[in-house]
Amino acid sequence: MRVEPTLISVLHWGRLLEGELFATSRYVEWAVLMKRSFGFDALRCPKCERRMRVLSTITDSAVVRRILDHLNLPSQPRTAAPARDPTWEPMAFGFDAA
Repeated sequence: MRVEPTLISVLHWGRLLEGELFATSRYVEWAVLMKRSFGFDALRCPKCERRMRVLSTITDSAVVRRILDHLNLPSQPRTAAPARDPTWEPMAFGFDAA
């Protein structure tokens, strides 16, 4: 049964006061935040659908870069787009956007 991540369950109805959901603690797990924000379970295995668990967190940028390079994923940040000319006027495309 799939439940929308933005819906409140009856179990948590008592924490709702005039549209504000009060947390039971200051800490919210990152996987719960991902599910609430983007609607997917970050800890569900894409192959077997079973629950995964975090074994460690890698914070050394050199190690992260080596892993991403090995997986043929981009390891460098994208370059920023050049700034637009402030005097630029949008072109007419022949239709009314309104």
